Amino acid sequence: MKLLALTRITGLARSTIDRGLRELAGTAAPEAGAGRVRRPGGGRKKLTETDPTLLADLQRLLLGPALAVASREQLTAWLRATTTGTKLLRAGIPRSWRAGDKTGRGPRSETNDIAVLWPPGRQPLLVTAYYAPSGATADECDAVLAEVGRIAAAI
Repeated sequence: MKLLALTRITGLARSTIDRGLRELAGTAAPEAGAGRVRRPGGGRKKLTETDPTLLADLQRLLLGPALAVASREQLTAWLRATTTGTKLLRAGIPRSWRAGDKTGRGPRSETNDIAVLWPPGRQPLLVTAYYAPSGATADECDAVLAEVGRIAAAI
């Protein structure tokens, strides 16, 4: 994959992309301060606040001409191989659909999942879901995103 093209398209620093690739490969070093809980309101802003083009970027990368075919296939393979989303958006879609996603969870159960869904015989669907609960458990957050998956499947 051409990292320069990926940095231009996503606006991410090369070091961020390199770190993500190491994480996907299982060779990433533990993050400094791992296990630390930030104070409410601390830390980075949510992606929805800082990157309102996330869905459009995902579309360009996975379904558009932004990447070479081999790079797009590699990115798709990584997303499809991810298993962290089986209780989130993927839990709400029919078993006959293919899916690829990237998930995340914050220190207070904030939960997110971005996915590309391939229903048989139809065009792919792109879904981004972010849930920031007040006092919900991780299982409750998972159920909310699974419901988003069911709603997307009904479209």
